[in-house]
Amino acid sequence: MTLAKNIQTVTELAQLKPRWYGEGEGMPIHPEVIEKTLRILHKLAEYQPWVYPTIDGNIQLEYEGIDKLAYLEFLIKKDTIEQFSMSGTVMSESREVNEDKILSTVEAFYVVERFYDEYG
Repeated sequence: MTLAKNIQTVTELAQLKPRWYGEGEGMPIHPEVIEKTLRILHKLAEYQPWVYPTIDGNIQLEYEGIDKLAYLEFLIKKDTIEQFSMSGTVMSESREVNEDKILSTVEAFYVVERFYDEYG
């Protein structure tokens, strides 16, 4: 995934209308969520996530490990950012995180992934 592709995705998500998903579900993405997501994506530079809308008007950023056993997710909301992660069968509780800590969290995720990939 590239920054340019993610910017395009977020720009498209900004255009979502009410009831965009399925049988009349799906709230539009709030402009503050769009702005916050774009800021975060620029900070993440080379570590671009998969970007998805949620039906409650938020944006989810996802990373999946090489073995698909490691997972990291950020839920970007208007007033908060929530982080969830999983390693093997161990799941973390969802917790609120500061926008400035996302890059270091993602970098740590990739350090562990590279180590696991190399030394298994």
